[in-house]
Amino acid sequence: MTNSLSEAIDLARNFDGLNLDWIPYSYVFESDPTNSEMVLVPSGEFLMGITEDEVEDVLALCHSVFFPGYCERNWFADEVMTENNLQIIDHPFFIDRYEVSRNQYMLCVKAGNCSSARPSDFSTKPDQPITRVSFEDATRYCEWRGMSVPSEKQWEYAARGPESWIYPWGNEFVGLEANYCDSSCLESEWASTLSIFISGNVYHDSYAVTAPVTAFQGGESWVGARNMTGNVLEWTTSVYRVFQYTTSQEPIGESNGSEERILRGSAFNQTWNYLRASNRINRSEISKRDDAGFRCINQIQGISQ
Repeated sequence: MTNSLSEAIDLARNFDGLNLDWIPYSYVFESDPTNSEMVLVPSGEFLMGITEDEVEDVLALCHSVFFPGYCERNWFADEVMTENNLQIIDHPFFIDRYEVSRNQYMLCVKAGNCSSARPSDFSTKPDQPITRVSFEDATRYCEWRGMSVPSEKQWEYAARGPESWIYPWGNEFVGLEANYCDSSCLESEWASTLSIFISGNVYHDSYAVTAPVTAFQGGESWVGARNMTGNVLEWTTSVYRVFQYTTSQEPIGESNGSEERILRGSAFNQTWNYLRASNRINRSEISKRDDAGFRCINQIQGISQ
C-alpha cells in the first residue's frame, strides 16, 4: 500500500473488498506522546456475532477436548446473531497495532494524566500489556493521546473483517497463534486447579502469563492488529446489553461507575474455547483485573492529511 497517509485514507474510505483484499497500512502519529504504531481499518460492513451452525461447531470441538455434556450451549448464547446484526462501519479509523504496554501506560502516569495501575504477578515487564486498569483508566489514557477506546462494533470489525472470520487469522483454529491457557499453564502454580481443562492440550505457546504485546505475529488480524484474541481482554465503550444490536444502534454510554462494559478478545488465563473474535465478557467498569487491558483508536475526522 502507498506510504501517503491521505492516499491510504482515501483507499480506506472507498474499500469494498474482502479480508485478503486489504493490504495492512501502519502509521505513527506525530502528535502521539507514546509513538505507538497504529493500523488503518477501512470502512465496510460485516455480520457481527456467530451463527447457530458455528455454535454447533464450537460445542463439538469443546466436547472433543473435554468430555460430552461438559460444555453448554448457553455459554455461547450471548454471541449468537439476530436478524439485524449486519453492521456498517461508515468511517475508517486507526487502531493500535498492539495492546497498550506497561511501559506506554507509565508514560501517561509520569505525565500526571493517568492513575498508577496496581502491581500484577501476571504482567511485570515493560513490554507486557498493562493490566489492572478500569474502563476510566483506559479512557483517560486514550484521551491523553488524543484518541478514544473503541466500541464493541469497531473492535470486532478490526478483529474479523468483512468476512467475519471466526478468529483474527481466519476460520480454522490454530493453537499457536495466541496466548491462552494451553499446556504452558501447567508450569505455573496459579493454574494448578485448571488441570482438568488443559492436561490434554497438545499446544504450548511458551507463556504461562501475559506475553509481550508484540508476540504472535502469525495471529494478526486482517488489518495487521496483533493479539486481538488471547493475552488480555480489552475494554470497549459499549455498555453491556443482550446481543440484539441493530444496524444503526449500539449501546454506548457515559461512564458513571455503575455500568457493565463489554470486554472483547480473551486472555492468557482462559482456555481455547474463548479465542473466538466474537467472544464477549461483561464486567463492572470500575473493575481492575489481572486479565484485562485495552488498546486505543484514532478516528479519521480531524487527522491532518
